[in-house]
Amino acid sequence: MLHPEKRVYNVESMPTTEAGIDPGLFRDLFVALGEPLGDQGGWSVRIQYKPFVRWLWLGGLLMALGGVAGALDKRYRRLRQTDDVVPPSAALAQGV
Repeated sequence: MLHPEKRVYNVESMPTTEAGIDPGLFRDLFVALGEPLGDQGGWSVRIQYKPFVRWLWLGGLLMALGGVAGALDKRYRRLRQTDDVVPPSAALAQGV
């Protein structure tokens, strides 16, 4: 059961539309009220069917997790130099 609404606030007296949303794993269904039609109580209604919207968010989350996993991977970190290793510039100065 969806409950789309038309609201009018006292500050601006401009009507706003609150859509009714039925979320699902494979689709989202949006229902919004339009304008009243005549004096008999009818309304125009807009219904939108949007497939796989949740999958877009899931894909973004998977990409973010992949970036974090790549940033934490030890293979991509630089190794610290130890005291036993002579830098090339010092080796040339010593004539080695």
